[in-house]
Amino acid sequence: ASLARVAPARNRPVLFYCNGPRCGRSAVAARIAHECGYQRIYRYRDGFEDWKTKGYPYLKARPAR
Repeated sequence: ASLARVAPARNRPVLFYCNGPRCGRSAVAARIAHECGYQRIYRYRDGFEDWKTKGYPYLKARPAR
């Protein structure tokens, strides 16, 4: 349900990331997303801090209500 709030269209790409290469949470989240019917699932295993350092784009999620 929480993923559906930020990514309601299951045919849009979704990206999961962890705290770094030793973290496995993104793999678990990607598996759950697949089980929920998401098709275009991506995982960045080096972590969000690495993503930001490389200057890749990102959006800040709105807090849940």
